Amino acid sequence: ITVYYAPVDSNTDDGYLVIEHNVAQQGNVTKIPVSALGQIAELIAIPNPIDFEQVHVGEFEDMDVILRNAGSDIVDITQVYLRLDGSTDFEILAFSHDNGSELPATLNPRDELGLVIRYEPKEGLCDETTLIVMGETKGANQVWSFDVTGCELGPKIVVVPGEVNFEWVEIDKTEERLVSVQNAGNADLDIP
Repeated sequence: ITVYYAPVDSNTDDGYLVIEHNVAQQGNVTKIPVSALGQIAELIAIPNPIDFEQVHVGEFEDMDVILRNAGSDIVDITQVYLRLDGSTDFEILAFSHDNGSELPATLNPRDELGLVIRYEPKEGLCDETTLIVMGETKGANQVWSFDVTGCELGPKIVVVPGEVNFEWVEIDKTEERLVSVQNAGNADLDIP
């Protein structure tokens, strides 16, 4: 027996292959479940997570990121952005796909949209945000999100106490206070 499947829409299908026979112990009928997944659009990011690892303070790194439709249905990408509540040290510089560099972009299964993200650390040790991709599949809105991370490579000086106060000192006397200097960064701290 050969079973054929020819979908006419993108919905999930299921049913039974019914075989009638003369085996009385099985009620003269055997039912075999038959199913097929519906067509869905599924975006993946390459790389994922989008990790810049460590970048020196005052420098930047650009990363090519690919958004691929790994699903079996078409997706229309309408917006791509970085979350506003994430680090502002990340920036999307450009888009690229088969039809140009503007959105919206239609991605068929296995099609890709490329983008360039820049990481330019300005403050703090590690930064993170989320890449948000909005699109439409089968007339419904869909949202995909991908983590974006990076760490600033550089020294960070911590001085304790934050203020040295000798209060009142008698004339011709010497007082001393201890000041602790530490490097809370992830690169050498040079104090000439």
